[in-house]
Amino acid sequence: MNLPARVAQVIFFLALCVLNAFSQSIGSFERIGNMTTSRSGHAATLLRDGRVLLTGGFVREAVRIDGNFYGFGVVSAELYDPSNGTFSPTGSMHIPRWMGTSTLLADGRVLIAGGCYCPEAEIYDPSSGTFTPTGRMVSNPKFLSGAALLRDGRVLVVGDASVELYDPKSATFTLTDGKGIFGPAILLQDGTVFAGDDTAALRFDPVTDSFTMLRAGSAFTSYNADPATALANGQVLFAGGRSDPYGFDSLSRAALFDPASGQFFRARDLGLARTFHTATLLRDGRVLIAGGWSGEADTAGVELYDPATKTFSSIRAMTSERSAHTATMLRDGRVLIAGGFVAGQPSVSAELFIPDYTLGSVPALSMDSSEYCVGEP
Repeated sequence: MNLPARVAQVIFFLALCVLNAFSQSIGSFERIGNMTTSRSGHAATLLRDGRVLLTGGFVREAVRIDGNFYGFGVVSAELYDPSNGTFSPTGSMHIPRWMGTSTLLADGRVLIAGGCYCPEAEIYDPSSGTFTPTGRMVSNPKFLSGAALLRDGRVLVVGDASVELYDPKSATFTLTDGKGIFGPAILLQDGTVFAGDDTAALRFDPVTDSFTMLRAGSAFTSYNADPATALANGQVLFAGGRSDPYGFDSLSRAALFDPASGQFFRARDLGLARTFHTATLLRDGRVLIAGGWSGEADTAGVELYDPATKTFSSIRAMTSERSAHTATMLRDGRVLIAGGFVAGQPSVSAELFIPDYTLGSVPALSMDSSEYCVGEP
């Protein structure tokens, strides 16, 4: 081999190394101190002062009987302080709960609503560190899938039994004519709320308090009742899920909802089938999809969704496999990942995802370049 050819080969090899370094330098996971209580299926909310409130969860492994989840909920709550990286107890809730909702209200307090077989609700006041009972939900939900703060200060609470509105001024819940549905509730850019998944969903207009039923059609057969993500372009991403809303199977299917057209579109599949995972919108517009139940075990696997290329890219794994955990974006752009099932048991472990935004635009590595979207918006 002559010298120019050898030099060209070396340059090509170095270029590949640099590209690989950039693709792997998207961020890193760092183990931090443990929570004060083991939690899975709990809730987490970023407070106005930058701390994170973590509430409820399982105290032991969940058991599935006749398609339903059973476990023992906890009343304890704690705070994560990013200024010193520590967890500390705060006041206890009045009702043990798991798989409930936690919503930051306009005045900085937090509405804790429902959970499995739990219609009671309460308010957390960060200034006093205490919980106070508030209005009781009209229905008795088995699952509460999501809640969204409306621009007028009310909260739309979505569950499998009903859709209700909470008014913090009167501290009461009102039953709407919306059909009980699975899936999260997401405030869209126009002030309406998307609630559901890519099999059936509702769109709520808070101006008229009316619902529009949305259906994806026969092309979509999975319950993507796991976290959905509102993207910067206004669309909603569904990634993963399960074929039975009460089940443990995991799927790799992904879809997009376009509010402008009111239509769903098929997206490229995830690289790894997963459910009970988290999906967090990062500051650069991409979505961090972490952990979950995959096949027959919890996973530490992590992927990034890039809306610019509509691709999922595999990145470095978390420090621990986990499912039914929480992922909360902190003020500085880091993501707190806490608790979940680890090796089949609720865990106290926590870690931080530390994104590297200093690299600018990082090339996305598609999990499967031969997979093409069907009817992209």
